[in-house]
Amino acid sequence: MNNWPASSQNIPRASERWRRYQRWRGVTLFVHPVAAKASRSVDLGIDVSILEFMFDTTRMLTNMIFSGTKNRFAKIKIISTHGAGTIPYLMTRIETLEKVFGPGKDRAHLSPAGIREGLASFYYDLTAATSPTQLFGLQQMVPLSHLVMGFDNPFMPGWTFPPAIQDMQRWKGFSDTDVSSIGHQNAEALYPALAGRRQRSKAA
Repeated sequence: MNNWPASSQNIPRASERWRRYQRWRGVTLFVHPVAAKASRSVDLGIDVSILEFMFDTTRMLTNMIFSGTKNRFAKIKIISTHGAGTIPYLMTRIETLEKVFGPGKDRAHLSPAGIREGLASFYYDLTAATSPTQLFGLQQMVPLSHLVMGFDNPFMPGWTFPPAIQDMQRWKGFSDTDVSSIGHQNAEALYPALAGRRQRSKAA
């Protein structure tokens, strides 16, 4: 999925890819953002992972719902990165302004409930997305079973991992069982082979 721009998710070539993925029963895709070409015109001279990845994730999620792609290929489980980008903050704005301006040319209007259902159908990793504000927003948006822990290992340095774990443990909205589910059980449900490897590792 890398290097597949958010704006291209509903073009014919991309649709053929989605149809192929849909034929693979139980497939789970991990979608990571890229720096969009349009972002070069507003280059601030900072690494794209600081801001642009969040915006590209936001565009991808919104476009997949507005274009109907996520609904057409509902059997595909999709993990989006970084706590859904800016979506938890913008969700009400997206719902309201879609009613005013529509979802784009030749696209059917969506109800606020339809938009929320679309967003809740994704899974989200929590890489660099464990602040109280982010966790609260995500809890309003998706079931807990759709959250998975993430660290961007090996791209992020190891010293970033403990603070993220501590954020999860300190968040009063999660029980110990919830933290365990997000930490590994939800991911194991998506990737049964991962659960098997973990069990073999514990037994060794």
